[in-house]
Amino acid sequence: MAKHYLLNSEQRARTGFTDLFIVKYTDVSASIADNTAATVTLDSLALGDVVLQDTLIEVRTAWAGPSDLTATASVGVTGTATALTPALTITTAGAGTAILTTDTSDNQTNAHYAASTAIDLIATITPDADSGVDEFTAGELAIWMNISRAADRRRAVEG
Repeated sequence: MAKHYLLNSEQRARTGFTDLFIVKYTDVSASIADNTAATVTLDSLALGDVVLQDTLIEVRTAWAGPSDLTATASVGVTGTATALTPALTITTAGAGTAILTTDTSDNQTNAHYAASTAIDLIATITPDADSGVDEFTAGELAIWMNISRAADRRRAVEG
């Protein structure tokens, strides 16, 4: 299970994000067939929650395993693994997505995601054709997001 940090006001001001999720290779190391994606639930979104378009996947530690291992990660929602980012290489340290680059193949989808029903926010880790997620021996992602919660917005105007 990924760790979820709700950032405080000072952290939000310094980073520009409201939420941080840490996904480690041990969160997905399970016996799953080769070339089969593993899904890690990050959080649950309620009806009306909005995830802003600036989701950032930061590879803090390159994902490692056998010498021929390659893998990607994406952030999305149940049923749409790439709703917030495309699949990005995670087997190189520092790889991932940069904010507001012009090349959308290396970047987020540049669209807000508004939950039209309660749904899970997920990270999907996909190894290459001859590797399984149980072969990972290292790896850590920091997933930075801006989430506007419908309940928080209601409380703000209701006082």
